[in-house]
Formats: sequence, C-alpha cells, structure tokens
Amino acid sequence: MLKSTSAFLLFLSLLCACTVKKKSEKSLLRAALGTDSQGTCERLLSPTEYRNLASQLLPTDPLVVVSTNDLHGHADERIFNLKVSETESHSVIVGGLERLESYLTAACRSAKGRLLYLDAGDSYQGTALSNSTSGQAIVDSFSALGLMASTFGNHEFDFGQDKIKSWLSQPTRTFWYVTSSVNSSNDGKNVPWSELNAPRFSRSVVFNIAGIKVGIAGYTTDSTAVKSIPDNIKDISFNRLDEVLLNEAEPLRKQGAEVTILLSHAGGACDMKMPAEHGDKACKESDADELGRALRAHPNAASQWNLIVAGHSHSPQRHIVAGVPVMQTSGLGLSMAHARIKIHKNTATTDLQDPVYLCDQHFDQWNGCHPEEWAWKSEKIQSLGKPKKPSLLGQFINKDEGNEVKAILEPHRNSLKSFMDKNITSFSSELKHERTSQSPAAACLVDAWLSHLRISDEKWGEFSSKNIDVAFLNAGALRSGISSGSLTWGRLFEIIPYDNTAHIVSLTSSELISFARAHESSPHDYLLASEGWAVRRQANSNPSPRTIEVKRISTLPIAKQKWTVAISTFSKSFLERAKIESQVYDSGLSIRASIGSTLERFKKNINSCNTADSSRMQIVTSGNGE
Repeated sequence: MLKSTSAFLLFLSLLCACTVKKKSEKSLLRAALGTDSQGTCERLLSPTEYRNLASQLLPTDPLVVVSTNDLHGHADERIFNLKVSETESHSVIVGGLERLESYLTAACRSAKGRLLYLDAGDSYQGTALSNSTSGQAIVDSFSALGLMASTFGNHEFDFGQDKIKSWLSQPTRTFWYVTSSVNSSNDGKNVPWSELNAPRFSRSVVFNIAGIKVGIAGYTTDSTAVKSIPDNIKDISFNRLDEVLLNEAEPLRKQGAEVTILLSHAGGACDMKMPAEHGDKACKESDADELGRALRAHPNAASQWNLIVAGHSHSPQRHIVAGVPVMQTSGLGLSMAHARIKIHKNTATTDLQDPVYLCDQHFDQWNGCHPEEWAWKSEKIQSLGKPKKPSLLGQFINKDEGNEVKAILEPHRNSLKSFMDKNITSFSSELKHERTSQSPAAACLVDAWLSHLRISDEKWGEFSSKNIDVAFLNAGALRSGISSGSLTWGRLFEIIPYDNTAHIVSLTSSELISFARAHESSPHDYLLASEGWAVRRQANSNPSPRTIEVKRISTLPIAKQKWTVAISTFSKSFLERAKIESQVYDSGLSIRASIGSTLERFKKNINSCNTADSSRMQIVTSGNGE
C-alpha cells in the first residue's frame, strides 16, 4: 500500500510539474484576429469622411499598402540640396512624422479608405528625441499615425528586453507587434515575453481592411545575434528566414487571409533604374542580401506570399525577386514604400510603385524632391520649373493634417532643444563615411574618442587610461559622415546614435586579427582604427575572412607583446566569437559624450579632424593580399 501510494504521489508531482512547465512555456498565438484594431484610415479620417469614402468603394478597387522601415527615431524633417544641373539647384525639406501623417491622410482619401500602413522595424534607436524617451515618443506617434503592425528590428534590442516588455504591455499602443522568428533559446520555439499576455502581440495577425482579409507575419534578421548588445539578447534565438517563408503563410490562409504579407527586417539592395519585373537582375545576390538568398532558395515563396515589406539594408527597393514582390525604403523617415494589390477570382496581384518621398514641395516638371530619387530617374528633366504644393495620387498634401503627431512630439522637442542646438565645433569641409571603404569621418571620431580616454586619468584593473595604445570602432557605429559647417549635439546623435561605452582589454597581435575577422558577418562590418594604425583587408566582393592584417603604421619606441585596446559595448561580443578570453573592463564612459567633449575643446589638436585621413583602411583588390 505504501509503495502504491508513493507511486501515486510521484505521478501527481510529475503531472503538476508538466502542467507548470506547459503554463510557463505558453506559445504565442499564430494568425490572431485583429478585430479590435481600428484601421489606418479610420484612425486618420473623421468618422463621417471615412464612411463616405467607404460607400464609394468597388469590389475591384485595390488594397493600398504603404510602409516605412528603419526610422531609427528620425521624427524631424531634414533639409537637402537637390542639384538639377550646374546652373540649377534647390534646397528641399523632406521627411518628418508630421509630414508622414499628412501624406498618409491624403493616401487614405485616394484609396477610399482601403489602405494599410505597416513598418518593418528598427524604429526607435537613433536620435536624441527617441533615445531620451527609450523609444516611447515613436511608439505614441505610430499609434497616432494609424500603424497597423510592426516587427522587431535588431536595434529594438538595444534598449533591452525590459523596455520591449514595456512597449508590449502598454494598453494605449494601438498597433500590433508580430514576430514569427524570435524565440526563447531554452526550447527554440516559444516566443519570449508571451507570459505578459500583452495586447496586440502575436506571431502573426489577420486584419479586415475594408472588406479584404490581410495576413501579416514578422521576421527579425537572424544576424541580430551579432548585431545587438550581447547582454540584451540572452536566452533568445532567431529562426532562419527560410523557415519563416516556409511555415508562416499557411496559418494565415487557414484563418481566411486573401493577401499575405511578411514584414521582413532583412532586405537587399537593388538598382532602382531597372523596372520592378527585372528584380532578379536589379537585385544581385551578395553576402548582405539575406532576403534575396532566402527567396531564391524557396521555390514556393511566390505562391505563398503576395508582398514582402523589407528593412534593415537601408536601400530603396520595389522589385520582384524570385517571383515575390518586395518593397523597402532607404529609411530615416524620408519616404514610404507603396504597393497596390488587386484581387480577382480569389487571386491577389501586386503592383509595386515607386517610393513616395515626403516632400514639402513639388515642382512644375516633377512631383518629387529628394536627391536619392533624382539619381535614378530614367529621364532627366532640364529644369524643374517653379515649386508647387505637393500632391499624392491626385490629393493635395495639407501640412496641417500632421497636428496630432506634432502634439505628441513637441513637448519632447522643447525639452531637448537647448541641448540639441548647442554647437560643439565646426568643420571647414565634409568628412565622408563609407561603410564599405574609406571613412575620414571615422578617423576623426575614433581619434577624438581615444584622446578623451587618454586624458581622463582613469584606471580599470591593471589598465591606466594614459597607456591605451589603440581604439577601434565597428563601421556600423557611425550612421553618416560629418557635414561641413556647424556640428551640434543633435547632429552628433544622428552620426553616433548608439549608447555604447568604452571597454578596455589587452590583446596580442594575433588576437587583434581574430577580433577583426569576427566582425565580418557582412561586407559592411569591419574595424576602424585610431591614428597610427591601419587595417588591411580584401575588397568586399571577396569571401570572408577579409581582414588580412591589423598593424601599426608608425614607429614604436619599443616592441610590445600585448596592446591595451579600447572597444565599444557592441564590439565586446566579438571577443567571445573570436574565442578570446581576456578580462574586459567597462569604463562607463559614453563614447558619444567623450567624442563631443574632445571636439568641443581640442578639435584643433586632432589632425584627422582638420585634414581628411584615408590611411586607416588599406583595400587589396586582387589576389589573397599576402
């Protein structure tokens, strides 16, 4: 009897354990029904105007899909110089979330309310306005803009999982987060944070957009494992894109979706001079083309997906790749991608359109404004004529229809204005930043950073700040070059958007090469060295490893066996990938603040900030470089 009782108690304990485990590993819902979601146009238009437009809809009217990607916190408009010819140029204002609201409102009227606004991630990290609110200003703006769904980009993880949980848990957030690829690494299948029971959060979702059922799934690049701060992605794994393409469309179809769309935070690069139907030629395969490789390897993708809204590669795209329509913008809130989907006899057909740039003005001879679009126009216009009010699909753009987003953003802008506008220094000429080649801008900034570290009079373990030999930044730490003229703190935030601190480590010469090679997850990723050092590497067309040598290019007074090296928070993870076990010390010193402080006081003493220095990267274009 005792034996049978013990067996029964053991059975109960196992049953309870299984029940608890099952509860804690709750799987996130696939193909959730977004019936509680107000549509984009219902959000932007008055109820009366929306009903009037909906009453004019015909069954043959297309579904209009517009999207953004890689906003990186850029809520404000920007000024560009549009050069038409040697004798004609225009100063043009482009972008800003208020202008996006006015363009979306006009697009809703043109589409008679049958419009869907989506976003492909990397939305929050990148400007002082967004970073100072940990992305909250953008989350609130997205809700006001009528965004229907977004997915996670790799830089969403820069704020840490607690902040992601905060975004998910907000009842005031009106858009959905969908992720079909972010998993808990302890089992490889259950989405983390599902225990929150957060509103509007699922693997995928189905909306009814003015009578058309649309299924949306999400993908986060699996390179997030090497493109985010390591401590922020602990216990998380990422499905491959081919798995998502293969598995996520069918559940949406079973839930009644007539149109299936994948939000893919993985994109490619295409020749915009070539038409959409020539996508397989316009969008050539490369090491960085994660999306193109996956589509070409998946023969049934064209029958499963009607549209992919891409991001991550910051390259405009409106091309059919392996039979699948793909659209993407260059990001930073300057434009929105645009497609029209018609349904005939239960078959959806996607018509890709050129990106819509958010212009403050158009011209008599051209309904555009941005230099990027001008560069790939097939037929150049001799003169643009006079400026005129911008329009979209026959609807004039009314800038006053951006007031709801303005009301959200203005308090944040006002609180930051004095800091953002504060001048650090000025540059007599531009210093460019090329992520695949030379970067005089990086030479200046990494030298300024090292200068600040050396004079900080700090000690970390056995290291003294004045004895640091070299500093390295990864190429992606900079998002643009340094323009001529005034450099403000606001502009420095845009150039160096990430909140990294300096980490100090001791490395041998061979460990430096291993460390540099560990950064080569794509052609854009390599190390930028401080003065007196250079990285020799093969051209980006060559396969990895590309780094040949990390070396001193100035004479040392004595030979050294180990170097004291400054690296960023982000780069720290590559020590582990390179199997380097040296002790690493976090200085706690902000890289951006260190650079700004040095430029403010000592720019004249930083040679590379006064004369462009292109010696830090030595490109070998043939052979093995040995």
